[in-house]
Amino acid sequence: MNYSQSYQRLDNAIYQLLEVPPLILEIGLGLFGLVDPAQGSELLHRLGEVRLQIGLDLGLVMPPVLLRENPALPRSQWRILLREWGAETGHLEMGCRLALLNPPAQAALELIGQPGQGPNGEAALWLTGYEAQRAERAGLEMYSPASVLLLQLQALVKIYAHELLSLQAFQHMLEHVRLKHPALVEDLIPHRLPLSSVRQIMQNLLEEGVSIRDLPSLLEALSFLAQTESESESPIEVLSEALRRSMGKSLLLPWLSSKATPENRPTHTLQVLVLEHSLEKTLFNQRQQGLNGTVLSLNPLLTEALFAEIDKTLSQAPAKTVVLVKAELRRAFKQLVSRRFPNLAVFAEGEIPRQVKIEVWGPLAAKGL
Repeated sequence: MNYSQSYQRLDNAIYQLLEVPPLILEIGLGLFGLVDPAQGSELLHRLGEVRLQIGLDLGLVMPPVLLRENPALPRSQWRILLREWGAETGHLEMGCRLALLNPPAQAALELIGQPGQGPNGEAALWLTGYEAQRAERAGLEMYSPASVLLLQLQALVKIYAHELLSLQAFQHMLEHVRLKHPALVEDLIPHRLPLSSVRQIMQNLLEEGVSIRDLPSLLEALSFLAQTESESESPIEVLSEALRRSMGKSLLLPWLSSKATPENRPTHTLQVLVLEHSLEKTLFNQRQQGLNGTVLSLNPLLTEALFAEIDKTLSQAPAKTVVLVKAELRRAFKQLVSRRFPNLAVFAEGEIPRQVKIEVWGPLAAKGL
């Protein structure tokens, strides 16, 4: 091997080291059974299920997960890295099953096991043998170690989906759309909007849990909006909000509850919290124009008081409850509350179609503000 070939191989090795995987799943040595072919490699076989579910739920082609053992981790611990940043960690009890607890069942069964945490933070116990059988007979939700880890991964990907939509990944998605809708893609990019702007608008939707699965319809609506919306200091923000309004009921699907009328006609209901007038007025007065659009500039005491009111109200509200605000406040309010309540959806009044029934659960009061 000559000198130049040696340098070329070194350069290639360095370039490979410079590549940062978007998703890394690290496991302690005690969790090797999850990927051991002799034990079924359950984790490896089911990673594809997570990627498929993310595609169905959000329309995102989830990047492959780099799986590796990390001897520095405690034996039963796992860690998920998002672009080498530690986003989530937890532990698993191999040979056990995780049972989600509710107070009545816990008091009645008096189960004996190791304390754990469910995929969504629920109280849980790691059980084995006879205790696991008792929990299963009682109808408690039960999860294998691999299922717990995969559900955590799926939840994390949904939270950070907007960060996982790279420019190159979005270009691949557009090429797929172009196969059946060439005129649609060519009309929008780059004639009306650059690729980076369209991708950022899709990221804004994903950041709030809104699916971009029907990408052709979104691109068609965006093409129309790009030529009708007036110029603004923040055109991306303006177009993102306008695109949300154009989505109709599809924007609300994950948060709608279906009920049958006496005539057996299904009705779609949205459980909402609204802002008390004094709170709404306070927030309107705290609006400022930032680099990326309108923001709410509240001092820390006001912010904590608002978060306390939201936490108190949500603890008494149904699981799918959302917040309904005026359009001028929507995006700024969502960005503010996401610090503490990342899964709390915020909708503008103009985003609710007429055929959706609204049930007001209660107002967010301004106590302490």
